[in-house]
Amino acid sequence: DIFTIARFFNEGRGGYAIASIAFVVVSLWIQFVIVIGQNRNLGIKKLAYEMLIVSFLLKPAIDARRVARGDAQEEGALFDPQFELTLTKLAEIFAEAIPSSVLQTYALFGVEEVKLSAVLSVLSSAFALSYSSSVISFDWDIDPSKRSTAPNFYGYVKDTNRNSVMFIMIAMTTSHVLMKLIACSLILRLSGTWFLLYMAGDMSIY
Repeated sequence: DIFTIARFFNEGRGGYAIASIAFVVVSLWIQFVIVIGQNRNLGIKKLAYEMLIVSFLLKPAIDARRVARGDAQEEGALFDPQFELTLTKLAEIFAEAIPSSVLQTYALFGVEEVKLSAVLSVLSSAFALSYSSSVISFDWDIDPSKRSTAPNFYGYVKDTNRNSVMFIMIAMTTSHVLMKLIACSLILRLSGTWFLLYMAGDMSIY
């Protein structure tokens, strides 16, 4: 995101850069709300520590470590670590990753000369989005407690070849994400053209 924001500023497209910054701010704001709700009964020091983790953009990594260690839900906490991890990842996906990826793809279609760095940025964003969503599904499916309470829903990831399943999930999701990013960007481009023609009084659009 930092690289993309800097690139937009260097290209003289400050509006895109400001929009990207806004996506990051909204994502962090939602994570702050989640942290406050989760730790409001655990003391001011705990709350301040968790808010610092969000401020330094370390929340997903810290949450993933807690889930991997099997940390139990603290007394007074609103969620267990896995559910908190899911909420923060969803906040990143819907508040920052998806809109930022659409914006980058939209901007890519608006330049005469396509730069390799811009293409790689879109690809990396799509991969990161796909990885996060796949990890959420994977973690929830292999959770023993969820498989015991809802065996008819959880259990599509078998006990063998889990790495292969994870790789296929990420690959398929990445292809779907790229397809939808391109589709959304083209729709926005076409709708923008339609609006400009309408404002110019070009009745041929009908």
